[in-house]
Amino acid sequence: MFSRIATAMRQSQAPTPIELAEVIRRSYNPAPTVVFLHSVANISHAVDERMVKDFPSGVTRFRQFKFFLQDGVPMFSCRVKPHGNT
Repeated sequence: MFSRIATAMRQSQAPTPIELAEVIRRSYNPAPTVVFLHSVANISHAVDERMVKDFPSGVTRFRQFKFFLQDGVPMFSCRVKPHGNT
């Protein structure tokens, strides 16, 4: 996803969030829904609390994270690699 946006940004100027959203929309077909986040959270403390001292095997493998709202509650999921990649 990021590479399409980066490619479009090399050929465009987007000095405002509205113009950036338009560049992102034009980068895809069909055009995605672009949402502006008005606040974000630093979840590093929650991750640090759950870290183990001895890392399990495979901890350095690439992962894909998905953050979403479910019934108004922020959630996230993780998978080891995107589907279709070898």
